[in-house]
Amino acid sequence: DEGHSWEVISPDLTRNDPEKLKPSGGPISNDNTGAEYYCTIFAFQESPHEGPEGTPVFWAGSDDGLIHISKDGGANWENITPPADLLPEWALISIIDLSAHDAGTAYVAATRYKSDDLKPYLLKTNDYGENWQLITNGIPEDDFTRTIREDPNRKGLLYAGTETGLYISFDDGENWEAFQLNLPVCPIHDIIIKDKDLIAATHGRSFWILDDLSPLHQIDDEVTSADMWLYKPGTVRRFKELGRFGQNVGEGKKIFGRISGMLLTSYHHENEQGDTEVEPLDAGKNPPSGAVIHYYFKEAPEGEVKLTILDADDNVVKEFSSETTNGTRVPKAAGANRFVWDLRYPDAEPVDDGGPTNARFADSLKGPIAAPGKYKVRLEANGQALEHKLKVKKDKRVKASKKELREQFDLLIELRDKLSELNGTINDLRKVRSQVVSWMERSDDEEIKGQGQALKDQLDKLEAELYSTRASDPRAFAGGLSDTLGALPPQIANADHPPTTQQVEGSEKVMGDVDEKLEEFRQLLTEEVRQFNRTVAEKDIPAVVAD
Repeated sequence: DEGHSWEVISPDLTRNDPEKLKPSGGPISNDNTGAEYYCTIFAFQESPHEGPEGTPVFWAGSDDGLIHISKDGGANWENITPPADLLPEWALISIIDLSAHDAGTAYVAATRYKSDDLKPYLLKTNDYGENWQLITNGIPEDDFTRTIREDPNRKGLLYAGTETGLYISFDDGENWEAFQLNLPVCPIHDIIIKDKDLIAATHGRSFWILDDLSPLHQIDDEVTSADMWLYKPGTVRRFKELGRFGQNVGEGKKIFGRISGMLLTSYHHENEQGDTEVEPLDAGKNPPSGAVIHYYFKEAPEGEVKLTILDADDNVVKEFSSETTNGTRVPKAAGANRFVWDLRYPDAEPVDDGGPTNARFADSLKGPIAAPGKYKVRLEANGQALEHKLKVKKDKRVKASKKELREQFDLLIELRDKLSELNGTINDLRKVRSQVVSWMERSDDEEIKGQGQALKDQLDKLEAELYSTRASDPRAFAGGLSDTLGALPPQIANADHPPTTQQVEGSEKVMGDVDEKLEEFRQLLTEEVRQFNRTVAEKDIPAVVAD
């Protein structure tokens, strides 16, 4: 009843030594701060597995070295303390971790540093405590242990916290390796695995989180012997706020060390100039938003590395490269690499030299977020191609169905393509006008100047209808069709819901208006521009003129 009343379910499960229960301090004054209490139950766990009769199974450990088990919900208890040659008396049973994979398996972390014994004590049983095994190979003799946890996602993958840091074992404790990464040297008092993230509680250095342990769940002999490996991505939740999209993560910090003979040197992050970025760590950060893609190279590839996202029908969604000079670069270092796809499709084409106007339209240019569904990730390097499926699921809080989110996505893609077509036409219009003005400036012929000026006036008028560079303040200046069209995507994508009737009708109306103006530009190209070209050709104006 949530602590409203209590009943005793065990005898005293400690040594109950009166000598350990006296006041601390003396001879002048006592020093009872609370830390000196002894003969207490320090670790207690209810098993995730039921007992033989379907009853709860309890495990209890005391700070004076005893371990007990009850397989019938506390009605009867059995002393299963490991023998003294494995765990000397008066050890503090710090943590009892019960395996999610096997009912009889438990892991124990204990310390005896208060008895001037700094040895690590990690123990394992596979038969409810009838037999115990000391599992400390690889941990220094003077680095005493405070916690041990098994990864619920992979049987036999263990993490241990000591007085100085973190260790990992891939073989159920037979061998341990340092897993310090970028952690400061400090006591790790406890560890928990939440979904696929590791959270470490330190003494004096706050909480630390290692997000996305999925590569550790997949490492095996095949992975460690491969020259190149693409890890299977986890399921991705689709959230609206995705931060800086396409961002590599890792920021130069060392994330993995040498694990099971596999050199995982670091997660590499490069900025757009190709320089490794390292930021001082003074606060926690949210994990990267989007699809986290892990891959490994035994040696750094010499050529290009490509990451391609495809939809379920093998249509290319987005491509990334290690050789890009404008955008997010794919890391290609030896060891472990990580890349984050922000779930966005490619952006709309911008207006060249749009300046502040492009900045104002940044949200309009963003590619839409992928709809929930099945996708693929393809890694290409060294003449090889590796591929894995990727599933994108909707935010659990979203009430819209997958069909409704697909309707929203389809409209956003249509608007993006139309905006690209519009902006591309504006860019083409400016190139045509620039050439017309150039021919006018290079010729004194009145016919050239007259036709050129008439054509320029038409192009100026059409550009003003399509795009206004003076519309940085819409309260003072009317915008062009690009302003109207560009205002629609952020509104429609503002929340996870199907587009409203007004949004659909408004989009169709604006796209229809854009099509009329694009057709007007095409008519200019086929008629007035073609006639101007004929006139220029007839006048035989020199192609190169020196003033």
